[in-house]
Amino acid sequence: MSLLAVISCTWIALTPHPPESVCWVAVWAMLLSVFLIAGNLVLAALPSGHRLRHVGVVASLVVVMAFWWTSARWHAQKRHAWFFQNELANYETLAQKAMLHPEALTGNPKDMEPVIHRPLGGAGWTNADGSVTIMFSGRDGSTRLGYFYYSGPGQPTFDRPVYHLTNGWYEY
Repeated sequence: MSLLAVISCTWIALTPHPPESVCWVAVWAMLLSVFLIAGNLVLAALPSGHRLRHVGVVASLVVVMAFWWTSARWHAQKRHAWFFQNELANYETLAQKAMLHPEALTGNPKDMEPVIHRPLGGAGWTNADGSVTIMFSGRDGSTRLGYFYYSGPGQPTFDRPVYHLTNGWYEY
């Protein structure tokens, strides 16, 4: 189980866009590792001749989980660096194009591809407070991970976790 976790975490850490199935394998492997840690701690506490073996298993699983947390941060840092180095200027240009067409920014999400001319498209809308949200899918066209611009004050309310990147730009 921990070997599966190491392999999937390494795959996630080293590829810019790992398949979603690999992410789920890593999560399930980590959850099962937690149960293995708990079970081995219980067995190590019992008076038996295998105490050292159970403590060794617990130590190796803790190392695997530490690697998982570290590799997840590496992956996010690579994505954020890619956004700042390669794409921030492009996304800002796309957002400005969309803002030049207020008729396209209604109260409901609307496809912005005809306005921004981006093959992967985007959606934009005006919020109740008058601020504008323009959402772009990620590099591979996936709506699971992408970026959006929010012109309003404070943190936007969104239907999934968001990470603030810079000046109105967020990753979802």
